[in-house]
Amino acid sequence: MKFLLKSSVCFFLMFMTLFAFSQVYKWRDQDGNVVISMTPPPPGVQCEQQQIRGSSQPDGGANKRNSGKSAAREVNVTRSNRDIKVIMYVTDWCPYCKKATQYLNSLDVNLQTFDIEKDPEKHEEFLAKGNNKTGVPFIDIEGILMRGFSEKAIDAALEKRRHVVANY
Repeated sequence: MKFLLKSSVCFFLMFMTLFAFSQVYKWRDQDGNVVISMTPPPPGVQCEQQQIRGSSQPDGGANKRNSGKSAAREVNVTRSNRDIKVIMYVTDWCPYCKKATQYLNSLDVNLQTFDIEKDPEKHEEFLAKGNNKTGVPFIDIEGILMRGFSEKAIDAALEKRRHVVANY
């Protein structure tokens, strides 16, 4: 019984470490642009790696920084669009859904599209996220919700989700 308890505690600590630490990669793409991402570069591309530790504190670690103890360093990380998860609820007949899909694909985001008329489970999810209001496309950019298609609104939401401040 003691062994089971110790191994469970060990497993839990190792599991939590996976969420506490993350890698940031920096490299130049084929056009010479500097890319900073939380996902590794394509195979064969030289990169710099930095291990960062995200704050689990709701205030972003401000209490730790202001407590007079060892100060945390902040790193501003800019994620690529590929690192940003976008969920979009659509219908087959909606022209704005097609435009939004085309635009999001052109931005190379991590896009998942669900047809709410063909998938009852996703239809329920769509209604729950949208406070039982209808209207497509309905776009979820990592918690930023928008109904309808607007390039400006999509760009603003992606910009907001692209920038991450990590403490280490």
